[in-house]
Amino acid sequence: MDAFLSRNPAEAEDDAHARACAACGALCRDLRTLGEGLQRLPAPELRAGRALTLGRRAGDDLRGGLPPGYRRALARLIGWAALPLPALVLWYSELYRVGGTWLGEWLPPLLVSAIGVTYALATASWLALIYGSLPIVAHRVAARPARRLEIRR
Repeated sequence: MDAFLSRNPAEAEDDAHARACAACGALCRDLRTLGEGLQRLPAPELRAGRALTLGRRAGDDLRGGLPPGYRRALARLIGWAALPLPALVLWYSELYRVGGTWLGEWLPPLLVSAIGVTYALATASWLALIYGSLPIVAHRVAARPARRLEIRR
């Protein structure tokens, strides 16, 4: 059957083969019976209120544009996320220098370089995840309602 179907036969040729070949005919009948049985099953129901709530939220988010304060929240998050970058770069470069010297005594230079490259790729992935999530977090921060502080006298 796989060899026959790998040629992508026309529908008429496929039907002719299924009628001529007992194994393929049985398989087609089984698949047809399975499909009919699946069509008779009831579709899972989603609670009506939940579907409307999800649709309303998605529509509100898309129609509303950027919430007020989004740019300020994004700038603040980028500022906080950028603070440790110089320390991270110094730490990683020192770790690579010391690790390369230390590992260079036991490992061939190509393997030491490969370790450095994989470490750099893992770090780049980590930074991409952190900085890529900042716009999402800024949107949520800007969209949440302002908290009011009550001062009691």
